[in-house]
Amino acid sequence: MTKVYICGDGFIGKQLLEDFSNDSSYQVSQQFPELKRPHLIANDDIQLLAQKLRNQRNHIFINASGQSSVQDSFDNYLDSIQMPAQQVLRHIELLSLAQRPIIYVFLSSAAVYGETSPLGIGENGSLRPMSPYAEGKIGAEEILSLFGRANTSMISVLILRVSSAYSEKLASRVLHKIVEASRQGNHFKLSGNGSESRDFIHSSEIHRVIAFLTNTKLQKVDIFNVGSGTGIEIQELMKIADEVYVNLHKKHLKYSFDGSKRLGDPINLVANIDKLLNAGFKPQIKPREGLEKFFVERFSK
Repeated sequence: MTKVYICGDGFIGKQLLEDFSNDSSYQVSQQFPELKRPHLIANDDIQLLAQKLRNQRNHIFINASGQSSVQDSFDNYLDSIQMPAQQVLRHIELLSLAQRPIIYVFLSSAAVYGETSPLGIGENGSLRPMSPYAEGKIGAEEILSLFGRANTSMISVLILRVSSAYSEKLASRVLHKIVEASRQGNHFKLSGNGSESRDFIHSSEIHRVIAFLTNTKLQKVDIFNVGSGTGIEIQELMKIADEVYVNLHKKHLKYSFDGSKRLGDPINLVANIDKLLNAGFKPQIKPREGLEKFFVERFSK
């Protein structure tokens, strides 16, 4: 049985904990809360914690922690840039001391690309961060890439650039805004003009991607985009939401676009997932089907 450690108790971290716990091929090992903020671990405790990690005999270490909001990162500029790098440095130090073969999975973000083509961008595309959040992810990626290519340790690095994840339990910011506004029954406004596109992925696919890739032959450092590979314009997203709302409540959503542009938000942010597909991964949830199910569940409550 494969042992997996999950660091992070945010939206995706909780989803991964649930998904791996329900997967009979995996055993989720004991949680060390101090690993979410490892820079605070005293140097005297490093060897002791490394010994505990070695005794756990984990095969996979998933770093799903860190700030999740692009907008919030502007209010915490320095922490947003510095913390991800400090975190992965400490993780690598601890895992190196543990001296066990392990795959370190870092959940990065498609936000590292900044603006993309509506048709998507591949892993070799230019990184043009538009927020401290994205800069922090890039900094952590660079450290992991340098370590992975230079080291002779037993640690392999898998970097996943995740697109806009959602589930029926929790939503991305734009989906949350749609649901909350609909419950109030008032007219609500969305930023932009509706032609902006995003790549929405159901969060359960992240567990499937990790399980698939960690059971394939990986490079010492490997990077994959994780998304649906299909961009959906926000105006199309609203049509999906409105269709579901009409079916459930026999009335339309009241909304409009105000034409504004939020700081740090690209017009298009779409991932090209050809590398993942060519590796043999097959997504299970199509974007429109997943979003329809999401709105049915959320509008029904």
